[in-house]
Amino acid sequence: MPNLQAIVIGIVVSLLAGFGAGWTVQGWRKSTQIESLRTASATLQSTINQNAVEYIAKIREKDLEHSKVVNAIAQSLSEVNAKNAQLENDKSARIASGVERVYVRANCPPDHGMPTDATTPSRADETGPELDPAYRQTLSDLRREARNSAEQITHLQDYAKSCSTQL
Repeated sequence: MPNLQAIVIGIVVSLLAGFGAGWTVQGWRKSTQIESLRTASATLQSTINQNAVEYIAKIREKDLEHSKVVNAIAQSLSEVNAKNAQLENDKSARIASGVERVYVRANCPPDHGMPTDATTPSRADETGPELDPAYRQTLSDLRREARNSAEQITHLQDYAKSCSTQL
């Protein structure tokens, strides 16, 4: 029986040694797989970072182009506004000096106290002259378009300023 005890101990030790060796080999395999995954992850992260840098550079380039276009538009609008203001000032000066005259189509309605014959003494018209109805809408449209244009120009200039401050 002593031999049987030695044999059982030998078998248990052999099994433990085999189990330990298998465990160690399995650990090596997993370590190799983990290292392979880490290398792949690092390569992928490097590629992502490189692509991000390239895309950010492209975005900045496009943003710079956009800013140049917006600034050019703002400059053009400023020049147009300055030219229009100068033309308006020149016209106002010509009108004030009498070189140019402004005509408004108007009529005084006969039913507002104006004399109808030469024998009736005249009196001042209480309502004043009226703009010809055919031109009333045109004048209103011109005023509305002028206000809209001024608002659009102001908004465009504000947008251009906000774009240029973001750089």
